[in-house]
Amino acid sequence: MTISRRIENLSTDLKLTLEKRASEFQYYSLALDESTDATDTAQLAVFVRGIDSKSNLTEELANLHSLHDKTTGVDIYKAVMNGIDAIGLKLNNLCGVTTDGAPSMIGKERGFVALLEKERINSGSSTMKLAKVHCIIHQENLC
Repeated sequence: MTISRRIENLSTDLKLTLEKRASEFQYYSLALDESTDATDTAQLAVFVRGIDSKSNLTEELANLHSLHDKTTGVDIYKAVMNGIDAIGLKLNNLCGVTTDGAPSMIGKERGFVALLEKERINSGSSTMKLAKVHCIIHQENLC
């Protein structure tokens, strides 16, 4: 078996494991970080941390998205929603989101978090308040 085939099998196994664990989450939160790579392409990393009914904690990189033209709140929102749909996460279990505090993430009207909250309200899954956190590492850098 070639190395590329082994990597593909490993990738598939990791994805299936995350999908299985995600289906058992009672609650989960997302952490997002967007950065530009050496080719001037924005890369959006989405991490998920979830807990099941037996208090088993899972923390994994859920998706890595390349955002090619723009990095608006709408672009980030679409990428995240596609990613969480792909692994079977439901918005009614989402309890928190952590971002880097950029305007595209936290803008009042068109920021990712605002769009996410609107979707939760529209889908009827807003039974609990969404905790919104500014990443502590970024806050430390600003100080």
